[in-house]
Amino acid sequence: MNDRQLRYALAVRDELSFSRAAENLLISQPSISEQVGALEQELGFPLFRRTGRGIKITEPGQVFLNQAQEVMDGLLSLTNLARRLRPGLTSSFSMGMSTSLVNFLFPLIAEAFASDFPNVQLSVMSAIAPQIQSLVAQADLDVGFTVEFSAKSGHPTLTWEEIAMVDMALFMRPNHPLAGEKIPIDLTKITDEPLIMHNPSIGYGLLIHSMFTSRGLKPNIVATADSPTAIKTMIQSGMGIAILPALAARGEISLGQLVHLPIHPKRTVSLCLIRQTKGRGSHIETCIAHIRDTLRKYDWSPLCQDGQ
Repeated sequence: MNDRQLRYALAVRDELSFSRAAENLLISQPSISEQVGALEQELGFPLFRRTGRGIKITEPGQVFLNQAQEVMDGLLSLTNLARRLRPGLTSSFSMGMSTSLVNFLFPLIAEAFASDFPNVQLSVMSAIAPQIQSLVAQADLDVGFTVEFSAKSGHPTLTWEEIAMVDMALFMRPNHPLAGEKIPIDLTKITDEPLIMHNPSIGYGLLIHSMFTSRGLKPNIVATADSPTAIKTMIQSGMGIAILPALAARGEISLGQLVHLPIHPKRTVSLCLIRQTKGRGSHIETCIAHIRDTLRKYDWSPLCQDGQ
């Protein structure tokens, strides 16, 4: 039993649907089914009962998941408590990010905090968008970040601010025949290329798949993965190419492990900051303003200077 299995099971409970839970988690439905199934096998009883009209929570499943929710909330509270008790720190600031954003977004914020707020303990958690929104609404997180297709559920106390539009780009190994192209790559040119992507029915995968189908094209999907990290590993192994946010592989590009190119037609995703509508006090408001200013000053152009 691990926290990922618990998070997945709680997501299914909240949605009463494996497919909707997978969409919120930005992972494939088989992945979430496998993890929940492994948890049920370890527990020795089913959490959910599959019916012709969907799923229902079993009686022991309801009891277990209620306790699991308390455990997950308790872990977050303990993390926050430990942060406040650490010596040498005057304050803390917490934020949540959708899984797909952490790799390229957190380093930007952490670097700014380290130089301008050395006595503030910055913490981050990666979770599904609905959970991040809920934790921000409850003030368990000070701020959250999601992308356009996972933002704006029904929390009346929350405000969404568009921080930037991030271009999608084509990623490949440096020795790929297309790597030397100087103009945006038209999607018609890569329909026969082996394509690695997220599940084409949810999240980034759905977005990318629609980019092809809207033009009457059928991509040659050779592999799917649950995370940008897995996709980048597959690219480096020579399995194929992929379309991801242009800033999703800054480290790999700077090391010469990957190359990214603009695509045609251009497609962007909106990066959103989620916060409580009401004020949170001077310290929190100062941190939020600093993050907002830092991100809005950043060069979000499709191929940044550190990328080519």
